[in-house]
Amino acid sequence: MIVSLRARTRRFLSLGILGLVLCLPLWGQCVMCRESARHQRAETINAINKGILVLAVPPAAIAVGLVVVTYRYRNGSTLRRRPQSPEISA
Repeated sequence: MIVSLRARTRRFLSLGILGLVLCLPLWGQCVMCRESARHQRAETINAINKGILVLAVPPAAIAVGLVVVTYRYRNGSTLRRRPQSPEISA
């Protein structure tokens, strides 16, 4: 069964978005950050939340990149070629 690149990409992106949506509650603050933010103003709390997201994005991107590379080269091939169609001679 041959699946087109567009269908695979769509499936991969939809699974990624689904994973992000399902883990949204996990993006909460750590205990120490939450306790220090409890006594701060709203601007400071927003800055702490943005800082946590900034620190979480690179490891998540590295993990996704490793999964993509592992999936892409799972058969041990270093280069994927499209099957060539037979030439029609005139």
